Amino acid sequence: MAGRYKLLLLLILRGHWIAEGKIAIILTSVECENFMPRFMTNLSCVLKCNKLDQPVVDMDFFLARDFYNISIAFSVKLVRAKSVMNYLTIRLDACAALSALHDHFLTRIIANEIRDASNFPLSCPFEKNKHYYMRNYKVNGDALPNYVPELSFTSIGDFYAGRRKTFRFLLSGRVTKVHDSTRKG
Repeated sequence: MAGRYKLLLLLILRGHWIAEGKIAIILTSVECENFMPRFMTNLSCVLKCNKLDQPVVDMDFFLARDFYNISIAFSVKLVRAKSVMNYLTIRLDACAALSALHDHFLTRIIANEIRDASNFPLSCPFEKNKHYYMRNYKVNGDALPNYVPELSFTSIGDFYAGRRKTFRFLLSGRVTKVHDSTRKG
């Protein structure tokens, strides 16, 4: 009988530890800068709240011509207290990025979220006169390990068509621990 109570107590405590360690990623700002307005038209990026009152990003654009060779210079900077760290700097082939299996867990998380939230193609070309969009984009904190500390971040994606910078996508936010407000004590 005592063994059952110990098992029940262990399961309750384990659930408590999991709830205490849950991570949330809160998006705080988004900017899009268009360097080729003749080729990329009607570009807009908006940070808004979804039905669950969570900050999400919407993005829309059209292309005036087909794009076959697109690359992304992607970087993530982390800020904790007054310390700034360049966490990740990577160059990716955008034509393969959404369909590729990524070695780095962060690029894997981002690619999965973009696939779920957008109509971006899994391979090139990005076609002209097509309305491309991303709706209710957010980064799911459930995919992060629970030991990630609270911090702020800025991610920058510079997109290139050939060698020409096409546009910049800048996203800022913070990583925070979610505490169970229903818990007593």
